Amino acid sequence: MPNVEPNGVSILFMDIVGFTTMSKLVPPTAVMAYLNALFYVFDKMCDQYKVFKVETAGDCYIVAGAMMQATPEGGAALDEQADPAQGVRAVMGFARAMLRVARSVRMPHNNEPSVVRVGLHTGSVVSGLIGSKLPKFSLFGDTMNTSSRMESTAPHSCIQVSATTYALMDEEQRSALRATGGVEVKGKGLMETYVWDPMPADLDLTPDDAEVMSDDEDEETGMSSDTIHRNTLAHLGPLLTELIDGRAVAPGGDGSTLASSIFLPTIGGERLPYHIPNA
Repeated sequence: MPNVEPNGVSILFMDIVGFTTMSKLVPPTAVMAYLNALFYVFDKMCDQYKVFKVETAGDCYIVAGAMMQATPEGGAALDEQADPAQGVRAVMGFARAMLRVARSVRMPHNNEPSVVRVGLHTGSVVSGLIGSKLPKFSLFGDTMNTSSRMESTAPHSCIQVSATTYALMDEEQRSALRATGGVEVKGKGLMETYVWDPMPADLDLTPDDAEVMSDDEDEETGMSSDTIHRNTLAHLGPLLTELIDGRAVAPGGDGSTLASSIFLPTIGGERLPYHIPNA
């Protein structure tokens, strides 16, 4: 497929703090259930904030602003009239909501609220389909690399943006950010960046967040989101026992159990511990 190169696209990278450690302590089925619960909410938020979900890679969630627009057929097409400043506003709003709603989805190994960090950068990207088997729509370019670096060097529970993205913000948006004084970025040296470091009250759910997380019906299945996840987790229980029973030992092989229980996430409902049998 021919490549298309949109300009002024704001790219967001997000990852989950402590995900690698958590993945070592619970079976893959629990990791899948956890990511599905969190990303299911993020997917619904994409429509609310009118941003385009690019892809996920492990615990990394990537969206773009000022690039795509919805079509009457229910698909998406390149928005050639997109406003970069509006794209920044949409993606920044989405990023703040990510920090808020993530705390409502508990980590499966310790039942603690999820903590994420987010990075934003604005520039040009190349889009297109890659490969002939299972072709995948992807974005490429230095904008993607820089956005990833903004995320990886961001403090926990914060949003870090580049100077390019900051320049496209209005005065109200800029006033909520603080200059970092420069961050060392691999391959780029010292970069001027700005951080949104929320106060505790900034992470309280808003009415819009609550609406997105409500137990509404899925248009395709006719089932509520909570019912979908409960059905999924009902099938995971036996798999967890099969995977863990007699084999949940530390990487060092000392025979100790990795975790006494994991917490299976749901949306709009309680988080119930699933107790792991001792090895």
